[in-house]
Parts: sequence; C-alpha cells; structure tokens
Amino acid sequence: MNKKYKTMKIIKKLGLLILFISVSISAQEKKTLSLNDATLGYYKGLYPKNIYNLKWVDNSNVYMQRKNNNFVFTDAKNNEVVRTITLADFQKAYPKLQRLPFYIKNVNASEITFKNGSVYNTFNYLEGKNNATISMPKKVGNAEYNNKANAVAYTIDNNLFVATVDNPKIVITDIIIVVNLVLPKELFGVQKGIF
Repeated sequence: MNKKYKTMKIIKKLGLLILFISVSISAQEKKTLSLNDATLGYYKGLYPKNIYNLKWVDNSNVYMQRKNNNFVFTDAKNNEVVRTITLADFQKAYPKLQRLPFYIKNVNASEITFKNGSVYNTFNYLEGKNNATISMPKKVGNAEYNNKANAVAYTIDNNLFVATVDNPKIVITDIIIVVNLVLPKELFGVQKGIF
C-alpha cells in the first residue's frame, strides 16, 4: 500500500511537470521584430497618448486644453468637463479675433491671459469681457509676461522696458548695458527670463 501511494505521488508530480512545460512552451510565441518596427513603431500605435495645449488653472485641479476649436476646462480628479469656451465667446470681447488665441500665458479661476501680436489681453471668461490690455511696440525682443504684476518686460536693442496697462513703455535701462545676451544665459543654465 505504501509503495502504491509513492508511485501515485510520483506520477502526479510528473504529470504536473509535463503540464507546466507544455503550457510554458505554447505560451512563448515567436515574433520577429523588424528594424522598421523597432525604430518607427510608435507611429503604428506604440506612441504614448498626450494632452496637447494644456494649461493648468491657477490653484486648482482643473486644466484647460484646446479641443475642436474650443477651450475645454476639465477637472483632473474625475475627468469631468467643467466649462467650455468657444471662439464666439472670445469674439464678443474681441470682434477682430479670427481664431482661438494660441499663445496662452496664464489661466486662473476667471481669466485667460493671451498674446495676440504685440498685445497681451486678459479675457474674463465668466463675464465675457476684456479685463485688461497691455500694448507694446511692434519690434520688441525677449518679452516676458508676469501675471502677478500684470506687466510685460521686454527689450528693444540693448535696453530694458516694462509695459503695463497704463504705460506701454516704462524705461528701466537707458544706458548702454548689453541685456539678454545668449552666451551668459546658456553659460549659467538660464532658460527663461531677461538676463
């Protein structure tokens, strides 16, 4: 009886081993990866999905993105659309606007600040009106918008200026100082700002 029990135990273990090996072999499918698949595979569906033209709304879990010629505000926690702004909404405040603004500088709970040519506009999307306009001369360089001060710093030649809602050209430097050279910025790792 003891011998018969040992034999059955060995046969059971052999059966499980054979079953495991056969399942392992059948599960391994041979697939050759061509050079084309390896280098250009992300164009064939391996490319990660991204959210394009995304701007976070200040101090919230909501982001804004351009979708189907609209600005769509989405709550990131539950992926629910909170608000949609159309081109027609913008055209009520800016009748000459032909398309949605592309250069969005800042978005908060009630306003979108965008650049259109040499003008920075702050659009109140809750009320559908223009809250502020900052105009600058046409040929400026290195413009940097500051949403806390609602001002734009820029250079003309080698001089630094600031534009506000009330004054488009406040002189900061009027002596010969070389402002915003590329070499020192790259040397110190500065990516943004006027150096």
